[in-house]
Amino acid sequence: MKASIMSFALALLTGCMSTVVPSGPNTYYISKGSLPIWMSAANAKADCYHEADVWCAKRGLVMVPISSDAQDPIAFRSAGSAQLTFRALKPGDPAITNSTATP
Repeated sequence: MKASIMSFALALLTGCMSTVVPSGPNTYYISKGSLPIWMSAANAKADCYHEADVWCAKRGLVMVPISSDAQDPIAFRSAGSAQLTFRALKPGDPAITNSTATP
C-alpha cells in the first residue's frame, strides 16, 4: 500500500514519461499525459517540443513540427495532455524551410 501511494505521488510530481513513436516516413509522434494539476498545457507542449528536438539532435536530424495540441487538466475530471507530430529530417533537406506547422 505504501509503495502504491509513493508511486502515485511520484507520478503527480513528475508527470508521465513520453516516448517517440514512428507514425510514417520520417514522421514521429510524442505525447505527454497525466500531468500534475499545476502544470499548464503550454508547459506540457513545450516539453514535447523539447523532447522531440533532443531526440532528433541525438540522431543528427532536424525536428520539423507538423501539428500539435494540448489540453489543460480539469480538476477531478481529466488529466492534462499534449501531443506533437513532427518530421525528423536531415540537415539541408528542402522540406525544413518549406514546412508549415500548426501550433
